[in-house]
Amino acid sequence: MFKNMTYTDIYQSIITEMKAKKSQGVDSVRRAFELAERAHSGQTRKDGQPYVIHVVSVAYILERLNFDSDTICAALLHDVIEDCGITVDELREQFGDIVAGVVDAVSAIEEKDYTFDDDLFDDENNLKASIDNKTYEKLLSMGIKNRLAFIIKLADRLHNLSTIETFSYAKQLEKVKETERWILPIANLIQSEYFYRNIKNLIFSIKNKQKLKNYFEAKEIYYKQNETRQAETKEQLSLGVEALLKRLKKQNLKANIVSEMRQDYLICNDILKNVDISEVRDIKLSHFNKVSTMNLYLCFSGKISQKECMEILIRLLNENKIKENIKIIGFKVDKRFGVPFLIVKDKSRNRYRITAMTTADYTIFTNGSLFGADIENIQTKEITEVASEYINVYTRSGELMRIEKNATVLDFAFKLHQDLGFSCKYALINKSNTKQPLYTKLIEGDMVSLICEQDEETGEKKNIAKIRWLAYVKTEYAQRFLIRYFEKQLG
Repeated sequence: MFKNMTYTDIYQSIITEMKAKKSQGVDSVRRAFELAERAHSGQTRKDGQPYVIHVVSVAYILERLNFDSDTICAALLHDVIEDCGITVDELREQFGDIVAGVVDAVSAIEEKDYTFDDDLFDDENNLKASIDNKTYEKLLSMGIKNRLAFIIKLADRLHNLSTIETFSYAKQLEKVKETERWILPIANLIQSEYFYRNIKNLIFSIKNKQKLKNYFEAKEIYYKQNETRQAETKEQLSLGVEALLKRLKKQNLKANIVSEMRQDYLICNDILKNVDISEVRDIKLSHFNKVSTMNLYLCFSGKISQKECMEILIRLLNENKIKENIKIIGFKVDKRFGVPFLIVKDKSRNRYRITAMTTADYTIFTNGSLFGADIENIQTKEITEVASEYINVYTRSGELMRIEKNATVLDFAFKLHQDLGFSCKYALINKSNTKQPLYTKLIEGDMVSLICEQDEETGEKKNIAKIRWLAYVKTEYAQRFLIRYFEKQLG
């Protein structure tokens, strides 16, 4: 990511970029860097580099994504509480509540401060794992109130995964598992396209290290051969939209084409779907022209709606000069983010996904949103479900519920309330009178009516849970309820 750059080079790039953008808070960033440099003095990373290069790299990632000076300061200081003995109060006095709160949220719980509280994650035999889980629960709890903490943690993990090759492969896989369990759900929660896809891409590369050798060799040749054509395509679109806006007398609008190479895991998945091969290692140079290898974003600054953005894009692609070199060949909607993309092909048969949006919407699409009901309503116990694919199902009264794909009737019962989970006997689905067992898998659109065991005298719901129910549930929150209950029952 920062090949042949020292930490001072990276830091100077941050300051240069901030000044060029006329960003506020340059002096605060300088002070944060100076403190980080002193605090981490003498500390090194596993590859022998000064440890401070990590925090500076994290700050650089966030500056490039246009985060503010508080976020960059917090990035520079994100390990000083955990690794250097600096206190939250000291940070608050020097940098204010926001920076201090964010650094506190991303700092690990220390072993001396850890107490067992009979939670599912508590395990005296695996103290480190228990502390790690509690650290993430702390991050999630504090991050919901101080959401920049999520951003810092995502950038931190992105850099760590990109420099993980100095660790043993077993350790790399351990870090991947932790990332899939905790970090990807956070990226999904705030809907950050940049962090979600780039972290997932690094996971894909680590897991498939041996299989990807041929793929990366072919990819390098492909991009080198087509680099000039791809640059010409971007330039042609840029000039074309500028001319079109003049003809439409929309001089108040500014348009910019942003390009990015698609992530390897997406390219590989598309090739495997479109080419008659069975494994990633079978991918060849000729296969790259079968799929979209680049994303193009036409971003508009000025007063314009999303609908108007797409209308201008479609009109642009139907201009005679553009059509001679760039042809529309398809249309897709991004399943995770709901963004529409046109699929186009240039004269060299390179394929691109192209969409249009406002610059503000592009920033949210890329960086994620730190606001919204999904974050407000999230419960810490459900955070690890967030990265999963969801379906929509309905209660008997017609209330919409989002539940993890492959969830069962029993998962649904626990989702509504733990009392319903423990007392559920079966369900009636889609107004049918047929009794459906607890292990019945739900599908999109199901309407579920739960039938529960009740005490004949009091009318209260009666716990009828059986140990085999553990095999009936697929979601972690349902498993937690059952495991905790049976642990108590078994002593």
